[in-house]
Amino acid sequence: MLSPKIETERLIILINANKLQFNQDTISIMNKTQAFAEYIIHHSKQFINNLNLNYEFNTDSIYKIISNIIEMFIFDCFVFSI
Repeated sequence: MLSPKIETERLIILINANKLQFNQDTISIMNKTQAFAEYIIHHSKQFINNLNLNYEFNTDSIYKIISNIIEMFIFDCFVFSI
């Protein structure tokens, strides 16, 4: 059995390579992993357009997603202010 860290790293590689489609079946599997936040962040446009799907967020996932949103907001503000 793989360690959770190796499993998470492999999932992130698959996410970044666009190998995990955004659909309810994949969401149901990803909900139970440590890479769920990365999956949602990677598919953020599809996520916003599919808020009606079933998601199971834990506090770690919510923290990562909100941190990413804030980081992108600050970056956009900095880039547009130059």
